[in-house]
Amino acid sequence: MTEYTNSKHRKPGISKTGVPQFSYHYFVSFKHDVPDGIGFTNMELTMARPIRDLDLVRQIETRLRRDGYVNPLVLGFALMRDGSATRGEC
Repeated sequence: MTEYTNSKHRKPGISKTGVPQFSYHYFVSFKHDVPDGIGFTNMELTMARPIRDLDLVRQIETRLRRDGYVNPLVLGFALMRDGSATRGEC
């Protein structure tokens, strides 16, 4: 299962304060079909585990389809940071 912050089905690690912890923050770029052709979208994706194989990328595309994107194809991703941000960190 893909591990999105907005997923109702995943179980991330829980901090001492009860707040879910997501260790990996990615910039993800993907294309998808729109009525007039092709749309391009970028997003921040926070996950509990790193993206290390094509299978996980395909799971992300499956989740994007469930979220309403037509024929999504991940074009690229980059790890922005890992670990929790400290107070005041962007």
